[in-house]
Amino acid sequence: EFPKYKAVVRVHKNGELVAETHNLLTNIGKEFIEDKLTNPSNTNVTKYISLSNVATDCSESVTVLANEITTAGLERAEGTITDTGIGNFTGEHTFIATGSINDVQVAGLHWYSSGDDNLFACANFTSVNLEANDELTISYNIYITEA
Repeated sequence: EFPKYKAVVRVHKNGELVAETHNLLTNIGKEFIEDKLTNPSNTNVTKYISLSNVATDCSESVTVLANEITTAGLERAEGTITDTGIGNFTGEHTFIATGSINDVQVAGLHWYSSGDDNLFACANFTSVNLEANDELTISYNIYITEA
């Protein structure tokens, strides 16, 4: 039996659900899974969440969000990982905007806190505009099951 991948991204603005969407597994994300399965001595953990305001940042071939937001409290951040069962986990982080950012619409999940070539997965969601003190919670729910 082959593993099956399913992930859902939920986006909340100030506690209200804005979007729930499918998560696209990138090609390097697939390679990362392969590496983790074949090289258990690795120590990288897929728990860092990034944001972008450019919808084209999310495709199977990307290795980093090219327009990753690096200001206004929306910088790549370490999510809290929770084991939710065999092959299942969640990664979540609440960003608090420190200024105005328009059209936030992409979330990325990484195995490093910075840099390129570590984008495990990404998702487009309904665009949101944020003002100072707005909260944006990104929750990755990963389910890996047998086919």
